[in-house]
Order: sequence, then C-alpha cells, then structure tokens
Amino acid sequence: MTLHLKLSPERVCFVSSNGWDAAGAAQFGFRAVWANRLGAPRENLPGTLAAEIRDLDALPGLLGL
Repeated sequence: MTLHLKLSPERVCFVSSNGWDAAGAAQFGFRAVWANRLGAPRENLPGTLAAEIRDLDALPGLLGL
C-alpha cells in the first residue's frame, strides 16, 4: 500500500514515455502505461503493461474519464 495516498499499487496509474520505467512500475504492481510516442519496438522487460499509447490523448479513455 502506498502510505501517503493510502492506495494499493493497482489503484495507481503510472504513465511514462520510457519503456523501462513503465515496466518497472508494472513489476511493482502499478497499472503502467507506456506512452510510446515514437513507436519504438517493445523490449523484453519484466512486468505487464496495462496499455501502450501513442500520445496522452488516449489516456482519459483508458482511465474511464
């Protein structure tokens, strides 16, 4: 549980344009989204991403907003 927010990790959405950061957050238990702006190929990293998006315009739909 994240102590300051009193949320379990799966209730946190972590967004990064760095695939390594997103993979690390997913491994920790966050809902991780990779903002893959350049269309880079996915690397073989631990953790399962919740989504891969091209830009932040897709984020509200993923979050149900």
